Amino acid sequence: MKLKKVSIRNFKRIDRFDINFTDNLGRIRDITVIAGPNGCGKTTILDAIAYPLSRIMQVPFPKNEMGLKGNDVIRGGEIEARVDFDVVLEPDEHQELCRVTKKLDPHRSVPNQYDGSIIWQQPPPPRNQGRGWTLLGGRRIATDLIGKHQENITVFNKLGGLFYFDQERSIPVRTSPKHDRITPEILNESLKDENRPVPFWGNIKQYLVDLGVDAKLAPDSWQADRFRSIQEIYARLFEPRQLIEVRPRGEARDLCFRDGDRQEYWFEGLSSGEKQCLLFIVQFASHRIHRSIVLIDEVGLHLHPTLQIELLKQLPRMGDDNQFIVTTHSPYVFDFFPPEHRLSMGTLYEAEEPPV
Repeated sequence: MKLKKVSIRNFKRIDRFDINFTDNLGRIRDITVIAGPNGCGKTTILDAIAYPLSRIMQVPFPKNEMGLKGNDVIRGGEIEARVDFDVVLEPDEHQELCRVTKKLDPHRSVPNQYDGSIIWQQPPPPRNQGRGWTLLGGRRIATDLIGKHQENITVFNKLGGLFYFDQERSIPVRTSPKHDRITPEILNESLKDENRPVPFWGNIKQYLVDLGVDAKLAPDSWQADRFRSIQEIYARLFEPRQLIEVRPRGEARDLCFRDGDRQEYWFEGLSSGEKQCLLFIVQFASHRIHRSIVLIDEVGLHLHPTLQIELLKQLPRMGDDNQFIVTTHSPYVFDFFPPEHRLSMGTLYEAEEPPV
Protein backbone atom coordinates (compact mmCIF):
# COMPACT_ATOMS: atom_id res chain seq x y z
CA MET A 1 0.00 0.00 0.00
CA LYS A 2 1.45 3.34 -1.05
CA LEU A 3 0.45 6.92 -1.69
CA LYS A 4 0.96 8.42 -5.14
CA LYS A 5 -0.47 11.87 -4.43
CA VAL A 6 -2.02 13.81 -1.56
CA SER A 7 -3.97 17.05 -1.84
CA ILE A 8 -4.70 18.93 1.42
CA ARG A 9 -7.29 21.70 1.78
CA ASN A 10 -8.14 23.74 4.89
CA PHE A 11 -6.61 21.30 7.37
CA LYS A 12 -5.51 23.11 10.55
CA ARG A 13 -3.14 25.86 9.37
CA ILE A 14 -2.84 24.54 5.82
CA ASP A 15 -4.77 26.44 3.16
CA ARG A 16 -3.73 24.36 0.15
CA PHE A 17 -0.87 21.89 -0.22
CA ASP A 18 -0.22 19.18 -2.84
CA ILE A 19 2.40 16.42 -2.72
CA ASN A 20 3.38 14.07 -5.54
CA PHE A 21 5.31 11.03 -4.26
CA THR A 22 6.37 9.76 -7.70
CA ASP A 23 9.62 10.32 -9.60
CA ASN A 24 10.00 11.41 -13.22
CA LEU A 25 9.26 7.86 -14.37
CA GLY A 26 6.07 7.61 -12.36
CA ARG A 27 7.55 5.29 -9.70
CA ILE A 28 6.62 5.90 -6.09
CA ARG A 29 9.65 6.98 -4.05
CA ASP A 30 10.45 4.73 -1.10
CA ILE A 31 11.42 7.75 1.04
CA THR A 32 10.25 11.36 0.89
CA VAL A 33 11.76 13.89 3.32
CA ILE A 34 9.87 17.08 4.17
CA ALA A 35 12.36 19.61 5.54
CA GLY A 36 12.12 23.07 7.02
CA PRO A 37 12.61 25.10 10.18
CA ASN A 38 10.46 24.67 13.27
CA GLY A 39 6.95 26.06 12.84
CA CYS A 40 6.80 25.78 9.05
CA GLY A 41 4.04 23.13 9.10
CA LYS A 42 5.93 19.86 8.57
CA THR A 43 4.11 18.02 11.36
CA THR A 44 0.75 19.36 10.18
CA ILE A 45 1.33 17.70 6.81
CA LEU A 46 1.90 14.35 8.52
CA ASP A 47 -1.22 14.92 10.65
CA ALA A 48 -3.21 15.70 7.50
CA ILE A 49 -2.17 12.32 6.09
CA ALA A 50 -2.44 10.26 9.26
CA TYR A 51 -5.67 11.64 10.73
CA PRO A 52 -7.94 10.89 7.72
CA LEU A 53 -6.30 7.53 6.96
CA SER A 54 -6.59 6.44 10.60
CA ARG A 55 -10.32 7.12 10.41
CA ILE A 56 -10.69 5.28 7.12
CA MET A 57 -8.59 2.30 8.25
CA GLN A 58 -10.05 2.29 11.80
CA VAL A 59 -6.69 2.41 13.58
CA PRO A 60 -5.71 4.59 16.59
CA PHE A 61 -4.45 8.10 15.97
CA PRO A 62 -1.78 9.09 18.53
CA LYS A 63 -2.79 12.73 18.95
CA ASN A 64 -6.48 12.58 19.85
CA GLU A 65 -5.67 13.46 23.45
CA MET A 66 -4.15 16.71 22.13
CA GLY A 67 -7.46 17.92 20.69
CA LEU A 68 -6.93 16.87 17.09
CA LYS A 69 -10.43 15.55 16.46
CA GLY A 70 -13.71 16.42 14.82
CA ASN A 71 -14.15 19.95 13.51
CA ASP A 72 -10.98 21.06 15.34
CA VAL A 73 -9.02 20.07 12.24
CA ILE A 74 -10.82 22.64 10.06
CA ARG A 75 -8.78 25.74 9.25
CA GLY A 76 -9.99 28.89 10.97
CA GLY A 77 -12.63 30.75 8.99
CA GLU A 78 -13.46 27.75 6.77
CA ILE A 79 -16.43 25.39 6.93
CA GLU A 80 -14.80 22.21 5.63
CA ALA A 81 -11.46 20.38 5.60
CA ARG A 82 -10.65 18.00 2.77
CA VAL A 83 -7.82 15.63 1.90
CA ASP A 84 -7.66 13.69 -1.40
CA PHE A 85 -5.50 10.56 -1.67
CA ASP A 86 -4.36 8.52 -4.65
CA VAL A 87 -3.44 5.06 -3.35
CA VAL A 88 -2.00 1.98 -5.03
CA LEU A 89 -1.43 -1.67 -4.09
CA GLU A 90 1.05 -4.11 -5.58
CA PRO A 91 -0.66 -6.99 -7.42
CA ASP A 92 0.24 -9.60 -4.77
CA GLU A 93 -1.04 -7.38 -1.96
CA HIS A 94 -4.27 -6.84 -3.88
CA GLN A 95 -4.57 -10.62 -4.30
CA GLU A 96 -4.13 -11.12 -0.55
CA LEU A 97 -6.72 -8.42 0.17
CA CYS A 98 -9.22 -10.24 -2.06
CA ARG A 99 -8.48 -13.54 -0.30
CA VAL A 100 -9.00 -12.29 3.27
CA THR A 101 -12.05 -10.26 2.24
CA LYS A 102 -13.76 -13.31 0.75
CA LYS A 103 -12.75 -15.40 3.75
CA LEU A 104 -14.41 -12.96 6.15
CA ASP A 105 -17.48 -12.35 3.98
CA PRO A 106 -18.02 -14.46 0.83
CA HIS A 107 -20.56 -11.91 -0.46
CA ARG A 108 -18.19 -8.97 -0.21
CA SER A 109 -16.16 -7.88 -3.22
CA VAL A 110 -12.99 -5.86 -3.84
CA PRO A 111 -12.50 -3.65 -6.94
CA ASN A 112 -10.32 -5.21 -9.61
CA GLN A 113 -8.20 -2.07 -9.85
CA TYR A 114 -4.92 -1.96 -7.95
CA ASP A 115 -5.23 1.79 -7.45
CA GLY A 116 -7.95 4.20 -6.43
CA SER A 117 -8.84 7.63 -5.15
CA ILE A 118 -10.14 8.53 -1.70
CA ILE A 119 -11.80 11.78 -0.66
CA TRP A 120 -11.93 12.53 3.08
CA GLN A 121 -13.92 15.46 4.41
CA GLN A 122 -14.73 17.01 7.75
CA PRO A 123 -17.65 17.30 8.42
CA PRO A 124 -18.14 13.86 6.89
CA PRO A 125 -20.23 13.55 3.69
CA PRO A 126 -23.36 11.35 3.68
CA ARG A 127 -21.36 8.48 2.14
CA ASN A 128 -17.77 7.57 1.31
CA GLN A 129 -16.37 9.25 -1.78
CA GLY A 130 -13.84 7.84 -4.21
CA ARG A 131 -13.25 4.23 -5.22
CA GLY A 132 -10.21 3.45 -3.11
CA TRP A 133 -11.75 2.96 0.34
CA THR A 134 -11.86 -0.82 0.17
CA LEU A 135 -8.17 -0.98 -0.80
CA LEU A 136 -7.22 0.21 2.70
CA GLY A 137 -9.12 -2.41 4.70
CA GLY A 138 -6.72 -5.36 4.51
CA ARG A 139 -5.19 -5.18 7.97
CA ARG A 140 -8.52 -4.52 9.68
CA ILE A 141 -10.07 -7.52 7.94
CA ALA A 142 -7.05 -9.67 8.84
CA THR A 143 -7.38 -8.54 12.47
CA ASP A 144 -11.00 -9.72 12.49
CA LEU A 145 -9.95 -13.09 11.09
CA ILE A 146 -7.18 -13.42 13.67
CA GLY A 147 -9.74 -12.75 16.39
CA LYS A 148 -11.83 -15.60 14.97
CA HIS A 149 -8.71 -17.87 14.90
CA GLN A 150 -9.00 -18.14 11.11
CA GLU A 151 -5.63 -16.49 10.39
CA ASN A 152 -2.38 -15.90 12.23
CA ILE A 153 -0.33 -12.74 12.45
CA THR A 154 1.95 -13.68 9.55
CA VAL A 155 -0.84 -12.43 7.27
CA PHE A 156 0.42 -8.93 8.10
CA ASN A 157 3.58 -9.69 6.10
CA LYS A 158 1.44 -9.33 2.96
CA LEU A 159 -0.97 -6.55 3.92
CA GLY A 160 0.08 -2.95 4.45
CA GLY A 161 -1.11 -0.47 7.04
CA LEU A 162 -0.48 2.99 8.46
CA PHE A 163 2.16 3.64 11.14
CA TYR A 164 2.87 7.06 12.62
CA PHE A 165 5.94 7.73 14.78
CA ASP A 166 5.24 11.09 16.39
CA GLN A 167 7.88 13.05 18.31
CA GLU A 168 7.02 11.23 21.53
CA ARG A 169 8.18 7.98 19.89
CA SER A 170 5.52 6.18 21.94
CA ILE A 171 5.26 2.54 21.04
CA PRO A 172 2.36 0.14 21.58
CA VAL A 173 3.76 -3.22 22.71
CA ARG A 174 2.61 -6.29 24.58
CA THR A 175 4.52 -7.78 27.48
CA SER A 176 4.20 -11.19 29.03
CA PRO A 177 2.26 -11.61 32.29
CA LYS A 178 4.00 -10.37 35.43
CA HIS A 179 5.80 -13.31 36.99
CA ASP A 180 8.82 -14.34 39.03
CA ARG A 181 9.25 -17.68 37.31
CA ILE A 182 7.98 -18.72 33.89
CA THR A 183 6.14 -22.03 34.07
CA PRO A 184 5.13 -24.09 31.00
CA GLU A 185 1.52 -23.01 31.57
CA ILE A 186 2.42 -19.32 31.57
CA LEU A 187 4.60 -19.79 28.48
CA ASN A 188 1.78 -21.52 26.61
CA GLU A 189 -0.52 -18.59 27.32
CA SER A 190 2.20 -16.20 26.16
CA LEU A 191 2.70 -18.16 22.94
CA LYS A 192 -0.99 -17.74 22.14
CA ASP A 193 -0.61 -13.97 22.42
CA GLU A 194 1.02 -13.76 18.99
CA ASN A 195 -2.41 -14.11 17.42
CA ARG A 196 -3.98 -11.40 19.58
CA PRO A 197 -3.16 -8.07 17.91
CA VAL A 198 -4.37 -5.92 20.83
CA PRO A 199 -1.37 -3.96 22.18
CA PHE A 200 -0.92 -1.79 25.23
CA TRP A 201 1.61 0.91 26.04
CA GLY A 202 4.50 -0.84 27.68
CA ASN A 203 8.09 -0.46 28.87
CA ILE A 204 10.58 -1.11 26.09
CA LYS A 205 13.21 -2.72 28.32
CA GLN A 206 10.73 -4.99 30.09
CA TYR A 207 9.20 -5.96 26.77
CA LEU A 208 12.59 -7.07 25.43
CA VAL A 209 13.47 -8.90 28.64
CA ASP A 210 10.19 -10.83 28.60
CA LEU A 211 10.58 -11.57 24.90
CA GLY A 212 14.16 -12.81 25.36
CA VAL A 213 13.23 -15.07 28.28
CA ASP A 214 10.33 -16.60 26.37
CA ALA A 215 12.61 -17.06 23.34
CA LYS A 216 15.08 -19.07 25.43
CA LEU A 217 12.33 -21.31 26.76
CA ALA A 218 10.81 -21.89 23.32
CA PRO A 219 13.50 -21.58 20.60
CA ASP A 220 11.02 -22.39 17.81
CA SER A 221 8.36 -19.92 18.95
CA TRP A 222 7.34 -16.59 17.46
CA GLN A 223 9.02 -14.98 20.46
CA ALA A 224 12.35 -16.47 19.43
CA ASP A 225 11.83 -15.42 15.81
CA ARG A 226 10.98 -11.85 16.86
CA PHE A 227 13.90 -11.58 19.29
CA ARG A 228 16.31 -12.79 16.58
CA SER A 229 14.86 -10.25 14.16
CA ILE A 230 15.44 -7.45 16.68
CA GLN A 231 19.02 -8.68 17.26
CA GLU A 232 19.75 -8.75 13.52
CA ILE A 233 18.42 -5.25 12.85
CA TYR A 234 20.26 -3.85 15.87
CA ALA A 235 23.52 -5.47 14.72
CA ARG A 236 23.19 -3.95 11.23
CA LEU A 237 22.41 -0.51 12.60
CA PHE A 238 25.08 -0.36 15.32
CA GLU A 239 27.85 -2.57 13.94
CA PRO A 240 30.01 -3.85 15.67
CA ARG A 241 27.70 -3.62 18.71
CA GLN A 242 25.28 -6.46 19.40
CA LEU A 243 22.31 -7.31 21.58
CA ILE A 244 23.51 -10.62 23.01
CA GLU A 245 20.84 -12.07 25.29
CA VAL A 246 18.85 -11.72 28.51
CA ARG A 247 20.87 -12.54 31.62
CA PRO A 248 20.24 -12.60 35.38
CA ARG A 249 21.37 -9.44 37.13
CA GLY A 250 20.97 -9.50 40.86
CA GLU A 251 17.39 -10.45 41.60
CA ALA A 252 16.13 -9.39 38.16
CA ARG A 253 16.95 -9.92 34.50
CA ASP A 254 18.57 -7.45 32.13
CA LEU A 255 19.59 -7.09 28.51
CA CYS A 256 23.26 -7.76 27.80
CA PHE A 257 25.00 -5.95 24.94
CA ARG A 258 28.54 -6.31 23.57
CA ASP A 259 30.73 -3.77 21.80
CA GLY A 260 32.30 -6.01 19.16
CA ASP A 261 34.88 -8.28 20.78
CA ARG A 262 35.32 -5.87 23.67
CA GLN A 263 33.34 -5.06 26.77
CA GLU A 264 29.82 -6.14 27.65
CA TYR A 265 27.30 -3.74 29.17
CA TRP A 266 23.66 -3.56 30.28
CA PHE A 267 20.65 -1.69 28.90
CA GLU A 268 21.47 1.37 31.02
CA GLY A 269 24.75 1.68 29.11
CA LEU A 270 22.97 2.55 25.87
CA SER A 271 23.03 6.10 24.64
CA SER A 272 19.75 7.99 24.31
CA GLY A 273 20.15 7.68 20.54
CA GLU A 274 20.45 3.90 20.73
CA LYS A 275 17.34 3.71 22.91
CA GLN A 276 15.44 5.83 20.38
CA CYS A 277 16.49 3.51 17.58
CA LEU A 278 15.42 0.49 19.61
CA LEU A 279 11.89 1.89 19.59
CA PHE A 280 11.90 1.79 15.80
CA ILE A 281 13.42 -1.69 15.71
CA VAL A 282 10.92 -3.17 18.16
CA GLN A 283 7.98 -1.50 16.43
CA PHE A 284 8.95 -2.92 13.04
CA ALA A 285 9.56 -6.40 14.42
CA SER A 286 6.50 -6.47 16.69
CA HIS A 287 3.93 -5.19 14.23
CA ARG A 288 5.38 -6.74 11.09
CA ILE A 289 5.53 -3.43 9.27
CA HIS A 290 5.64 -4.35 5.60
CA ARG A 291 4.09 -2.78 2.50
CA SER A 292 2.97 0.08 4.71
CA ILE A 293 2.85 3.86 4.82
CA VAL A 294 5.27 4.89 7.58
CA LEU A 295 5.23 8.49 8.84
CA ILE A 296 8.10 9.69 11.06
CA ASP A 297 8.09 13.16 12.57
CA GLU A 298 11.63 14.55 13.06
CA VAL A 299 13.37 11.38 11.98
CA GLY A 300 16.70 12.40 13.50
CA LEU A 301 15.29 13.38 16.88
CA HIS A 302 17.85 13.00 19.74
CA LEU A 303 20.39 11.41 17.37
CA HIS A 304 23.96 12.48 16.57
CA PRO A 305 24.26 13.43 12.86
CA THR A 306 26.27 10.27 12.15
CA LEU A 307 23.56 8.11 13.70
CA GLN A 308 20.87 10.07 11.85
CA ILE A 309 22.40 9.04 8.55
CA GLU A 310 22.90 5.43 9.63
CA LEU A 311 19.26 5.19 10.71
CA LEU A 312 18.12 6.54 7.34
CA LYS A 313 20.23 3.94 5.56
CA GLN A 314 18.73 1.13 7.63
CA LEU A 315 15.07 2.19 7.62
CA PRO A 316 14.25 0.48 4.28
CA ARG A 317 15.82 -2.76 5.59
CA MET A 318 13.57 -2.89 8.68
CA GLY A 319 10.59 -4.02 6.60
CA ASP A 320 9.67 -5.01 3.06
CA ASP A 321 8.50 -2.48 0.47
CA ASN A 322 7.46 0.30 2.84
CA GLN A 323 6.87 3.94 1.89
CA PHE A 324 8.50 6.38 4.31
CA ILE A 325 7.37 9.99 4.64
CA VAL A 326 9.60 11.76 7.15
CA THR A 327 10.13 15.29 8.42
CA THR A 328 13.32 16.95 9.61
CA HIS A 329 14.88 20.30 10.43
CA SER A 330 18.37 18.78 10.21
CA PRO A 331 20.50 19.90 7.26
CA TYR A 332 22.46 16.65 7.56
CA VAL A 333 19.33 14.58 6.95
CA PHE A 334 18.16 16.87 4.15
CA ASP A 335 21.49 16.80 2.33
CA PHE A 336 21.71 13.01 2.62
CA PHE A 337 18.86 12.57 0.12
CA PRO A 338 19.04 13.25 -3.62
CA PRO A 339 16.97 16.28 -4.75
CA GLU A 340 14.07 14.20 -6.11
CA HIS A 341 13.41 12.81 -2.62
CA ARG A 342 13.33 16.23 -0.93
CA LEU A 343 10.53 18.68 -0.27
CA SER A 344 11.79 21.98 1.14
CA MET A 345 9.58 24.24 3.25
CA GLY A 346 12.22 26.82 4.17
CA THR A 347 15.93 27.27 4.77
CA LEU A 348 17.68 25.01 7.29
CA TYR A 349 20.75 27.19 7.63
CA GLU A 350 19.36 30.28 9.35
CA ALA A 351 21.16 29.61 12.65
CA GLU A 352 24.22 27.72 11.45
CA GLU A 353 26.65 27.37 8.58
CA PRO A 354 25.93 24.71 5.95
CA PRO A 355 27.78 21.44 6.59
CA VAL A 356 31.04 21.06 4.70
